[in-house]
Amino acid sequence: MTTQDSLQKEIAKLRLRAAGLELSGEEFRRQIQAALGPLSLVVDRAADSPGYATKAANPLSKQINGAVNPQDPIQKMVADQLRGGMEHASGGFMGYIPCGGLPSAAVADLITSITNKYSAFNFSAPGAAAAENEVIDWMCQLFALGSDAWGCLTSGGTMAMLTCLLAARESVANVPAERLAIYLTDQTHHSAHRSLKAMGLLSAKIRLVATDELLRMDAAELSRVVQEDKRGELLPFLVIASAGTTNTGAIDPLEDIAKVSRGQQLWMHVDAAYGGFFILCEQAKGLFRGIEHADSIAVDQHKGMFLPQGTGASLVRNGEQLKAALHEDADYLPEQGATPPKLERSPGDYSFELTRHNRAPRIKLSLDLYGEEIFAAALSEKLLLARWLFAELSQIRGVLVFCEPPLPTWICCRFETLTVLLPLSALPMLAVCALLLLPDWYWLTPLVVTFDLPLLLALPMFRFCVLPVPFWDCDVLVDVTLD
Repeated sequence: MTTQDSLQKEIAKLRLRAAGLELSGEEFRRQIQAALGPLSLVVDRAADSPGYATKAANPLSKQINGAVNPQDPIQKMVADQLRGGMEHASGGFMGYIPCGGLPSAAVADLITSITNKYSAFNFSAPGAAAAENEVIDWMCQLFALGSDAWGCLTSGGTMAMLTCLLAARESVANVPAERLAIYLTDQTHHSAHRSLKAMGLLSAKIRLVATDELLRMDAAELSRVVQEDKRGELLPFLVIASAGTTNTGAIDPLEDIAKVSRGQQLWMHVDAAYGGFFILCEQAKGLFRGIEHADSIAVDQHKGMFLPQGTGASLVRNGEQLKAALHEDADYLPEQGATPPKLERSPGDYSFELTRHNRAPRIKLSLDLYGEEIFAAALSEKLLLARWLFAELSQIRGVLVFCEPPLPTWICCRFETLTVLLPLSALPMLAVCALLLLPDWYWLTPLVVTFDLPLLLALPMFRFCVLPVPFWDCDVLVDVTLD
């Protein structure tokens, strides 16, 4: 037997062993059905599951375990994924910033996983590229960034921050980092520091601008520090403002910061990862006045649009500057000509990632199925709910509330000695009791900031409810002291 014959024989044996990877349509349908049974229970029951629970305390996990075949790897995986920890899709999850996990996004992910298109370039996946381009164009219009604006979808706020700051750095590409001055506050999300570190900009002069009593950047102080740095022969380069801080939901005075930025030639980046999509709400639009002057914006659809984690976006006023920062030519890629029409652009030209998740269908399908108005309604309801809860908590003796929340993420409060008789006809009082008595049902965020308020109540998740219905028919006596 010749060497070639031996190779052919070995190839045939290996091909036979690997043939199991090729599923028929019927076998694929069987696998989907195996997953759909327990996943349908998740969709039905997630809203009334505990916000945080051990496996033993989670009724949804118990129900799933009772319904699945532990010998089926697919069903076992569903059960394993639900084993304890935080339940972001629960109506009782009020910690951090919840991600709702709309089922429509799961349908989109199934489609993109099976079609398996390489979405970075228009020539390789025109349908995938068009979907992302359509979503990017919608967001650029939403924030009124102008006709030259463009961006890309990212895995979340951290990658969105990095992408925007790379575009900003391109504007001063020839200036050594040691000469640059960067401005933020002690409330800026830590992804800014991570991005600056990754970019080699920690050697720049990073200035912490003072904040006001509501922990918003002081624009007058920003102007003063910038002028001082100019006199010191530094090049003021970048200011990072926040539209919904992680600690308190504060929105910096964007219009005033924009005036300083224009007057001093600063790149104005707005971290709107949490708060950005509240611009859909008529009653909140005024809070974002000035964001239209930003040079770049980071937003997260897995926050403001309730999509699964891993869905964010970078938007840049001058799209060509973003492309200049990230585009590279390669021998194996088609030559680039003039900038193509918007729907034919290649997302990879504007993204730090090349091999990337095809994220756009999550957003596009959800918008096509439900429309923009339903997201505006869900977010508006949370704004009103936060104001309602703030007013009720403020009336309770022994509960200190920092301020009326600008956005419904954070109601910062501290519980001191508390003795209250709560008839459940007084729903707000019961809500406070539930937070104290039902740690498995509700999940809150512990926090230590300058005003020492250790609890955050995050309300933006579209499923959030004040209480599980079974507790609405009883009186509760609370006598508790928290340090």
